[in-house]
Amino acid sequence: LAEKHPDRYQPDLALSLNNLSVHLSDAGDRDGALAAIQQAVDIRRRLAEKHPDRYQPDLALSLNNLSNRLSDAGDREGARAALVEAMDLLQPYAERYPGSPAGAWFETMKGNLKRLEDDGDEANAPEASA
Repeated sequence: LAEKHPDRYQPDLALSLNNLSVHLSDAGDRDGALAAIQQAVDIRRRLAEKHPDRYQPDLALSLNNLSNRLSDAGDREGARAALVEAMDLLQPYAERYPGSPAGAWFETMKGNLKRLEDDGDEANAPEASA
């Protein structure tokens, strides 16, 4: 369905892949979790290119989860790059709507970045389900 009617079903497919990544990670399937979140990011990136105001926040949340998966895999530089991109995308929404979920997620991402930079325990970094 997502291939035949991409405008209608791609957002739901990306959401499902994002959430699947979280569950696969929780179950210990790091490779499956990384593959799922990479697919979600690819889809959300295409959606955000067409409709930035609508899909950039979703892309940012998937990039946050990609950062977590890359960190789990030992790719700290990749994790940091994904997280910085996520924060760059989400910051305008967080500033415009500080009490919104975007504002809360931006603060969470700042904490995740600090953990990455401090070589802290990213295994407990919050996941984004959206």
